[in-house]
Amino acid sequence: MSSFVSSFLSPHPTRRRFGLVALLCAAAWVLCVVGGCGGGDDQGALLAQVGDVEIRVADYEENLGLIEKNELPRDEHRQFLDMSQLEGKQEFLTTLVNKELMVNQARVLGYADDANVVAARQSLLAYEANVQMASEVMETGIKKTSDEDFARYYALIGEARTCSYLVTNFKEDAEAAREAVLGGEDWQDIRDRFHEGSSPAKGRQEITVPYGRYDEKFEAAIFATGVGEYSQPVETAYGWWLLRVENIDQADLPPLEEMKGRIDNVNFNRQKARMQMEFRDATRKKHNAWINEEALWKVYQGLPEEEQLLDPETQEPIPDDQLAPLDVTPMDLDLDFYAYDAAGERHTYTVADYKDRYDRMSTFARPKKEHMVTGLRHKIEAGFERSILNDEAKLQGYFEHPAVLAKVNHKVEEIMITNLYGDLVVFDKRITPEDLEGYWAEHADDFATPEKRTGRLVIAEDEASAAAARAQLVDGALWKDIVQEYGTDENNQKSNGKLSEVAKTATGPVADALFAMAVEALSEPVDVGDGRYAVVRCDAITPMVPATIEDSNQRIGAAIRGQRKEDAFQQLLAKWTDEIGVVRHDENLDQVQSWEELTGDDE
Repeated sequence: MSSFVSSFLSPHPTRRRFGLVALLCAAAWVLCVVGGCGGGDDQGALLAQVGDVEIRVADYEENLGLIEKNELPRDEHRQFLDMSQLEGKQEFLTTLVNKELMVNQARVLGYADDANVVAARQSLLAYEANVQMASEVMETGIKKTSDEDFARYYALIGEARTCSYLVTNFKEDAEAAREAVLGGEDWQDIRDRFHEGSSPAKGRQEITVPYGRYDEKFEAAIFATGVGEYSQPVETAYGWWLLRVENIDQADLPPLEEMKGRIDNVNFNRQKARMQMEFRDATRKKHNAWINEEALWKVYQGLPEEEQLLDPETQEPIPDDQLAPLDVTPMDLDLDFYAYDAAGERHTYTVADYKDRYDRMSTFARPKKEHMVTGLRHKIEAGFERSILNDEAKLQGYFEHPAVLAKVNHKVEEIMITNLYGDLVVFDKRITPEDLEGYWAEHADDFATPEKRTGRLVIAEDEASAAAARAQLVDGALWKDIVQEYGTDENNQKSNGKLSEVAKTATGPVADALFAMAVEALSEPVDVGDGRYAVVRCDAITPMVPATIEDSNQRIGAAIRGQRKEDAFQQLLAKWTDEIGVVRHDENLDQVQSWEELTGDDE
């Protein structure tokens, strides 16, 4: 069922619960720093005060505008609350207040000083600092796609080139292979002599390269080569490639205007990849990153041959204790392998250091011999790149960047909230037969399989269109034809208007119409609430299937424990509210914008 149609068929009504999940949704976005959210008059009117922490209009709107639609508060029927109305605003403010109560209590109880939380803070600080640094680098360099770029990409984007190839470990070997084939030697003989990479178990040693899908440097070498010609050697993460273009295919394309979105995406991703590589190269150079090529070759030769990721028989990862060690001679262990500058020091690692690290890696983390010397080099570079990027982020002040600190603070708060909830929300988990019977007496219908109906639906542009569609259906028109002619929802059209197994617990205008008619009945036009009108037909009814207490024991027990857990949580919140002090100013909620206003999403 399409998301559009399902918006008119809301799920089973349940008791409203605002527990940890709602709080974590808020904590995941709250940008308040320690000591309070409010920042004065420019933050807007005061909405609530939790101890010393103020929640103002700006804080409310910032949090609300950042969450996803599926995280918005819901009513007792699981329908999203209207965030332009007081009830929705009050519920979201309650979520923010409860989150602050938990953070306050977590700090009082010392959760911020827990060793795991401290370690998480340091890890998050490095991560967010790097993200902020990378995003600012991207923001300053990405250029919009010009008309010339659109024309250039459009001329090539439907083209795909099929190439045969060979792969070597070193540029010199790829150059020698190219010189030999240009000198008249047979291409297959050259491949047999120079190819060091893996070969397909079945089929030909070929690759098809559609324009815009591969690394820009790799693609440029291929698209600069004509049919029957040989590319220049090109380096990849899997060796040095020499390719022969075998043929060129050109797909039929829609008009340029219809391709602009795809072209713009290709151009953006290419610029981003180019800038990321340029930044990494500059950072490695600044930090004097160095790899000993002699040691690299010796380490590559010591990699196990044809090491697999999964055991062929069990299809499970190969256990670490069954992995072969790096095979290097004792005399090579003292060779300097790679080095870089960070934190004002020169960090140098020997082959022995790398062997110790390699021998402790899982099969998924290890470089593989079939990925060639360049693959090993990329793995080594990725390993020390984290250190030099962290150092660069510190040098440029990103570890003190306000946005970085705010993100780290609220993620740490989320961790503390989770830990606090797990430690303090305690309840009786024992379930007696009397508990089961008592809950069953009140909630037996909740465990039954509800009545379900199938039918057809068409949602027309307006009431007149819906009436015209209905008239044609009465005259015997096929539903699929009516949906194509009058329908306004793409997924509904793709399914030819089918409504499959709608449960009686569903709510909304379409569900109300479907469950108000007999089999084969056709509804009058139904107002779906956004200016459009639907016509609904009931095709079949599947009766409700009652449940038994014996078959529902586990579900009943889970429901009881869930209720007890929620009650215990609410009791803690009430206790902390009294201890910490909460003052709300719901009268100021008329000053906050709705989620739709903040996000521009009015669907």
